[in-house]
This record gives sequence, structure tokens and C-alpha cells, in this order.
Amino acid sequence: MTKNRRTRHEDLNEALLNARAADDSSRPDATDVLVAKLFDYANPVLIDMMKKGTLHTSLRRPLRLHQQSLDSLRDCRYTQEDLAAEIIVGTYPSFIQNELEEPDKGWKPDKGASVGTWFLNACLFRAHHVLRQWDTKHRQNNSMVDALGLQRLRQPDLESQALVRQLLLQAPHSVRPILAAVAAGFEIEDAARDLNISGSTARSRLYQFRRNTVGRLISMGVIPPEMVPEGHKLQPMSTGGEEPLADA
Repeated sequence: MTKNRRTRHEDLNEALLNARAADDSSRPDATDVLVAKLFDYANPVLIDMMKKGTLHTSLRRPLRLHQQSLDSLRDCRYTQEDLAAEIIVGTYPSFIQNELEEPDKGWKPDKGASVGTWFLNACLFRAHHVLRQWDTKHRQNNSMVDALGLQRLRQPDLESQALVRQLLLQAPHSVRPILAAVAAGFEIEDAARDLNISGSTARSRLYQFRRNTVGRLISMGVIPPEMVPEGHKLQPMSTGGEEPLADA
């Protein structure tokens, strides 16, 4: 164990003991310090486990994840950060309550394991539910062709990255966050929720962008035709094509 890691564990242990010892007036501040230190400790650990592909196998009940989900866990920083935060935030309430209100049943300095390890174990217990729900949504998302057919853009090759950059530069502000979310592997509904619009409205905006903008970008040479293969969903719509799902 390195000196930095040993110091971090000691800081966490002290933060918990300080929160327990605090009176009613100072406990909120002491608890905030503890929460911040717990997040700073657990977040990089959980992200590293996702990158290495060990998080889902380290649970008390190991999960079998879809291969596309495994790829996203290993390669997508947005997915890693989002899931790590969801796991940690979901673990806080019961962990803090138990440790402060029932210390006799919680962590003790003489138990050997640090508060950080104690909290990380609680996170792994919570992670089973979070990963299972996320994997289900991820499978559903990848089983359907999205509004722009951006499956190929989710591959981390230079050509796809260049295409994403070109599209984001040309897209209106109302479309950019939706396009970025889909290209990163998130569901359209996730972007819609962040923008406080309906999923059908988000899909309509993407439809309008493809119909009105992508063809023009190809004809102007902004997007080389070879970057959008024949039959790809980014090809401009022909007359009589699909209708938008909702008004933008």
C-alpha cells in the first residue's frame, strides 16, 4: 500500500469518526466532508474496474452482461462516469444513516478494513441493481435502429470520430446534445430528459437535421460521400420517406 493510498484511507477513517462525534450544529458540515471524501475515493476505483472489465464479475452475484454493454463499460468514459456516480449516490443514504445512527453495527477502527473499503463494498452491493437496469436499457437501445443509424459512429476509429465532429459543428444547438448523446452510445430518451423534451421531439429534431442538413453537407463536400456509405441512415432522405415522429 502506497503512502498516498494509506493517507487517503486514514483521512476517510478520520472523517467518519469526526461526523459521528459532531454535535447537531456541526454534523451537516462534517457529513458533507465525509461524503466528498467517499466519492473521491470510490469514483476512480469503480471507473477503473469498468475499464478493466472486472466490476460486473466482482459483485456478490456476478452479472452476465451483453457484449455491447461490456464494450461500452470498457471504452465509453461517459458511461463509466455516469454509472459510477449513480452507484455512489445510490449508496450514500443508507450507508451514512447506518454509520452515524447505528455505529455499533457499522465500521470500527479495530476491524482492520478502512472506511473506504467498507464503503466500496456497499457500492458493489448497490452496483448489481444499477448495472442490471443499465444493461437491460442498453440491450433495448442497441436492438433498434436509432433515428440516425449511428451504430457505426460508436466505433472508436478515426473516420467515425471525424464524422461526429463534422456533424456536431454543423448541427443547430437544439440538436447537438442529442446527436452527441446518441453517438456516445446513450439513448435518445436520455438526451431528451436532460433537455426537458419528449423522446419523440428529440427524434423529430434528428430527423429534420438529417433531412435538411446532411444531404447539403455531402453535396458541399463538408462530409465526404465515402464517409456515409450507400444505404446508411445518414444518407439524405428521398421524397416520400419516413415522417417525423413529432414536431420539433
